[in-house]
Amino acid sequence: MFKANVTARFSQRILYHSMRRMGGDEILSRVWLADNFDDESVLQRKITTIIQVSASKLAVSVCAAFQRSGIELVRFGRDDDEHPNLLPLLGEISNFVDKRLRQKKSVLFWETGGGTACLVAYVMSAHRIGYSAALNIVREERPGVNVSEEYVEQLKVWRRCGFNVYEMVKGRKAPKKSYIEWIERESAKRATPQLDQYCAHS
Repeated sequence: MFKANVTARFSQRILYHSMRRMGGDEILSRVWLADNFDDESVLQRKITTIIQVSASKLAVSVCAAFQRSGIELVRFGRDDDEHPNLLPLLGEISNFVDKRLRQKKSVLFWETGGGTACLVAYVMSAHRIGYSAALNIVREERPGVNVSEEYVEQLKVWRRCGFNVYEMVKGRKAPKKSYIEWIERESAKRATPQLDQYCAHS
């Protein structure tokens, strides 16, 4: 019994230090946030899926290592977004995470490129809460984490839209009023006609 307990404690210390090296934390059950990681540390946590958002991009060699290990890499968004609009992606990402969790899998959000904002959005929709409450939940496990200001407003719009920026109008998907108002404000800031660009995701 003593030997078993020592072995268990030793294994826990290895896992803890590996987690610190990975730079990741489990925010919700089987939902992780990390800023750096490798295939070994991911496998130790039984993480099966890594989500990359917008301009975040893993090196080809790293992607190959994950694929050889059977780890799923899923990317949302485009590289060419100068001012990333995450709102059309949030529902898709939340549904994707829910599906993987139902399959008893674990998901890791890569912290860069909007990944943190998308994780906060997922916490918001999962608990049906606002931005500040969701950020507090994330900070309980990962103190000091922040969301860039350009994404904070998007997350507040996400809440005002009821965690879905689209609605069905006469049988067609259309952006909700709060989403349209945000698009118009952003277009005015940039002094460019971006309404069509933002609505193109629909």
